[in-house]
Amino acid sequence: MKLRRLLFEAGNAALRPLGLTLGRLEGDFQTSAPKGTLHDLILVSLTDVWGHWYDAMAADDSIGYTPKITKREFTERVLDFLDDYRTFTGKNMRSGGLLLNNTLSLFAVAAYFDAPTIIDSGTYTGNSAWALSRACPAAAIKSFDITHVALRHREPGVTYHLGDWSGIVTEPVSGNAFGFFDDHVDQVRRVEECAARNIRYLVFDDDTPVNASHTGHNTASFPKLSFIYSDPLRRASLVEWNRLGKEFAVPIDHERLDYARSLIAHYSRLPDLFPATGCTHQWPLAVVVLKKPSAGSEERGRVTGA
Repeated sequence: MKLRRLLFEAGNAALRPLGLTLGRLEGDFQTSAPKGTLHDLILVSLTDVWGHWYDAMAADDSIGYTPKITKREFTERVLDFLDDYRTFTGKNMRSGGLLLNNTLSLFAVAAYFDAPTIIDSGTYTGNSAWALSRACPAAAIKSFDITHVALRHREPGVTYHLGDWSGIVTEPVSGNAFGFFDDHVDQVRRVEECAARNIRYLVFDDDTPVNASHTGHNTASFPKLSFIYSDPLRRASLVEWNRLGKEFAVPIDHERLDYARSLIAHYSRLPDLFPATGCTHQWPLAVVVLKKPSAGSEERGRVTGA
């Protein structure tokens, strides 16, 4: 490990108990910006990527959703948002939150589903709530976090709450709601909570593949969605790793993973936009569509491990 990286990791390890982290200034049209033909090529690539995604989602009968806008309207909105992002002064400037690629992906999925109610779990700097408000200007957007110490931008029309969203939104939401989760909480728990509250269209940050579990610096955000769909984990009872001299272990509850899977109609990872934009790579976001509740279903209200 290079000395600079070692010092960076050591600094974060020392600051983490205080709720602080070091960050790196990223090149998401902030330290560099494409012009002319290069900019046009990026727009062409993004149009192609999101056009294919639109077609795949619209053709998936398991989702049970008919888009409210055409593919052309959808891709035009995505490209327009890119211009908004470039001039938005509240964007995340450092790693640790959504950067350009994942902010653009969040906007695209929210615009596609155009839900009337949106839960934003993990306010952080305010970047995600801003993107969601651009995607769905008519939606009722509620943003939640356990602290607002990092909040830089408050979007008019968004309501901000201190506390975990599941303790504040306790009843089913009318209509098919949308939820975004960048909150470092057990993702299987979030699926269970959303199923109990009629939040059907979900997007998750930090759904790292099972094989990348060793990059995690705590176990609070485990299991990830990827655990639900990992066949090799069927033979395991524990996922273990060591990071910077600290031992971590996540027990595998197969019954709970199977139950979460029974709630899900669709699970996929969103496109990796790094080849299209050349901007900082992050794990692509994951999208989940929950099954429509069956009439008289009681099990859907079950939330384990909360």
